[in-house]
Amino acid sequence: MRPFTLVLGLLISVAVTAGCSRKPAQVAPNAPEVLVTTVQPRDVPRILERVATLDGFINANINAQVSGYIISRDYKEGSVVKKGDLLFRIDSRPFDAALAQAKANLAKAQATQAKADADEKRAIDLFNNKVTSPQERDTAFQAAAAARADTQADEAAVEQAELNVAYTRIIAPIDGIAGIATAQVGDLVSPTSGPLTTISQIDPIKAIVTTGEGPFTDFISRHPNPDERQRYVNSLEFKLILGNGNAYPEKGKFYALDRSLDVRTGSIRYEVTFPNPENGLRPG
Repeated sequence: MRPFTLVLGLLISVAVTAGCSRKPAQVAPNAPEVLVTTVQPRDVPRILERVATLDGFINANINAQVSGYIISRDYKEGSVVKKGDLLFRIDSRPFDAALAQAKANLAKAQATQAKADADEKRAIDLFNNKVTSPQERDTAFQAAAAARADTQADEAAVEQAELNVAYTRIIAPIDGIAGIATAQVGDLVSPTSGPLTTISQIDPIKAIVTTGEGPFTDFISRHPNPDERQRYVNSLEFKLILGNGNAYPEKGKFYALDRSLDVRTGSIRYEVTFPNPENGLRPG
């Protein structure tokens, strides 16, 4: 990651000279003149600089959810993509066949259930007319219940097979910039083979800053009330100095403070967001 400089402007109150005048002493003609000054409080800026790294507001790793061979990459690497855009396609033929088999099994189970339901109804009628025994009635009940369970299982299998077919089309879950692909056409991928690419939402973009435990605890002690503390950080103005020394034109706003201190370094992270309408800033 390349470092950026984050500049934080604070207003602090100091006593400054507002004006002065010379007033002659009235005790004796030759007494020295007395200089009278007026001191008033005034807010003056205090500048703090911190090293920051940039990251996407959201970073979505794009993984395969089924195993198979990639047959196409359907986005341009490094381009803007929209939620729902097709990114990759995995060979769906094995999953199409599995879906057809699951549907056939379901049709068979439904036919078996229909016969079992009819047998159950007949067994109840015959038992009520004292033609069959309770054992024959119970056998029909059990057969119908088993047939219904088989149908439900096959319905679930069809639903899973349909999901697997859908998973062969890998789509963008968010709007953002799609990175360079780590898998190419012809590669065998699986849910455990790692991200195929990453999509980063970079408008706004986040600047991540690390500060020490001392400044953090001092800040908390000076602003013990959580509501007042939040209002204060919301009022802060941040500037970003780019690697070439130029100031980024958009102003940043405080976004979030991490939940805990790093036990190894005693530091804590916070995040500042900057508008990035032209996508000129990138994570890194």
